Amino acid sequence: MNKIICLNKEKKGVLALEQLIQILIAIVGIVLVIIIFTKVSSCGDTRELQAKGTLDKMMQVISSLKEGEPQSMVLTSPANWNIICIDESHNENGNFKKPATLFGKNVLCVCRDKDCKLCLQTTLPIKKEDQLINLKIQTGNLTFIKTTDQINVTFKIPNETAN
Repeated sequence: MNKIICLNKEKKGVLALEQLIQILIAIVGIVLVIIIFTKVSSCGDTRELQAKGTLDKMMQVISSLKEGEPQSMVLTSPANWNIICIDESHNENGNFKKPATLFGKNVLCVCRDKDCKLCLQTTLPIKKEDQLINLKIQTGNLTFIKTTDQINVTFKIPNETAN
């Protein structure tokens, strides 16, 4: 009878060890899921911060413009977002829409999708080749030139000769 009790104690010890290993594996799995979730979530936040920084930099350049004098900036991020200008007489540019709070105003936006959320008011419409700017962000050089009735933009990708 003592041998059976000893065997039962050993089985209890083996079961407790197996359960402990299962619990540890579950904890490691949960920690990995949390880490992956925070990494994926922070990527979205980083791109929004980049978009806000790009919009702020463009507005800084635009506000310092003097008529006829070009000002340039390097454009890098967030890749595959769009720079959009919507003038005061429109509420859309292509598939992109300005926020309702900015209807009737000239706005410059950096948009990820069709409902632009990162927009700032501008005094003049911003155009590229006589069209309101609608430019997919990629690494390149943006040059702004102010005229009496608009701001013209050219975009040049490094090692490219045309706009």
